[in-house]
Amino acid sequence: MAFGATAYSLIEGGPAATIAVTLDPVAPESRSVAIPIARRGGPGVTQDDWRIAVDASAGETWDVATGTAIVQFAAGETEQKFALEANDDDAFEGSETLTLRIDAARLPAGVAADPTAAEAVVTLVDDDLQEHRGRVLKHVLAAFGRTVASER
Repeated sequence: MAFGATAYSLIEGGPAATIAVTLDPVAPESRSVAIPIARRGGPGVTQDDWRIAVDASAGETWDVATGTAIVQFAAGETEQKFALEANDDDAFEGSETLTLRIDAARLPAGVAADPTAAEAVVTLVDDDLQEHRGRVLKHVLAAFGRTVASER
């Protein structure tokens, strides 16, 4: 079991990132595989900052409490995808980093994590910078006894 990439970037409120998960060896028969995802947020990252979107009609689930995504692999399938979204907020917090890790100790029997691709670093890009840029500039100039108008 491995992530399709080790780095992703998404903007708050923007399009979701498609996270691929590969299964090796090939599923000999149709089966659901519970993918335990340990999440580790950097400073300021909370569960409210992001979410995993699953296709319930395809039998997928995401359990926030246990950090487990369940995806369905049909016989012969080696890859499934799920969507990761960065929730929009009005807080200016700068970009934040979230690390997703396939928790090898909790994988089902017969499935192992690829140690070279069992972790994916996700950058949640803050979309509030433009909105606050003018105010930040005014505060910086005020600290030096200046105003925006006096700089022209």
